[in-house]
Amino acid sequence: PDVLFQCDSRKSTPAILAAKGNHSEALKLMINANPDVLVQCDLDGHTPANLAFECDDSELFNLMIQKNLKAFVHANKNGFTPVMNAASNGKKECLQLLFETDQSLLLQKDNYGNTLAHYAVTSGCADTLKLVIEKCPDLVLQPNRQGITPAMRAAQRDTKCLKLLIDTEIKVLSQKDNNGNSLAIFAAK
Repeated sequence: PDVLFQCDSRKSTPAILAAKGNHSEALKLMINANPDVLVQCDLDGHTPANLAFECDDSELFNLMIQKNLKAFVHANKNGFTPVMNAASNGKKECLQLLFETDQSLLLQKDNYGNTLAHYAVTSGCADTLKLVIEKCPDLVLQPNRQGITPAMRAAQRDTKCLKLLIDTEIKVLSQKDNNGNSLAIFAAK
């Protein structure tokens, strides 16, 4: 199956193209033929595992985790991992499987210092954020390079996620970003 590793001009393999096009059935066939298709990357550093989270196919996520867990470590050129993509797309079931399989995958930061909790807030999916809080509560307090915590990001984007963060008894209210802005400032913007 060398054909699985042929590239177009952007270094996209058939598996990358299948993931970009939401062709989950074709991607499953390729993964079953050779699980290494999940770690091939295009010019932007995207792997099929990075891109597959646009598909809404829990069977595909299970297969990726089962066949090639190392695919979830690979970051694109911005440091964005498939795990972060799962969080930002509200894929709670996939994150649950990853927590059960290898919790170290969930502690990575992107090139800007954003954690899994930052991306869970971005999804606006309170259930995904709740799972992150239950499994990795320390991530909620970790600021990115600008000093922005997941709670500050939630204050700007989603009141359900913000309420969940405030209700957790984690000391999110006293934190400030690199410019001295508190959570209240973020909520008012």
